[in-house]
Amino acid sequence: MYIEYKSRKIEKLAKTWRHGRDGLSLKKRMVELQAASNLLDIKRLPYLRLHCLKWKKRYSLAIDIDGKKDPNRIVFEALDGDGVCDDWRNDSKLLTVTKIKILFIWDYH
Repeated sequence: MYIEYKSRKIEKLAKTWRHGRDGLSLKKRMVELQAASNLLDIKRLPYLRLHCLKWKKRYSLAIDIDGKKDPNRIVFEALDGDGVCDDWRNDSKLLTVTKIKILFIWDYH
């Protein structure tokens, strides 16, 4: 999958984060995102918990970095595939997403 970053700061964080166990987990998640051919591949990995966000971040998606116990997430938006968050459980829409833009890596709760 093609990955863009909102800023150089976020790109650097994604590539160099060394905070405890999260550093290793973040590196694994970034490798999984790059290896996926589309967003459906990510949905098929249940431990990532792909989900759409609500309210102000309505058109953004997120995956867990280190499971439910860790509040940190990788938050991104789809650069292709119209209306993915309107019906993100529809596998045919997830197949169309091959480009994402990482917005931030943090606890958004």
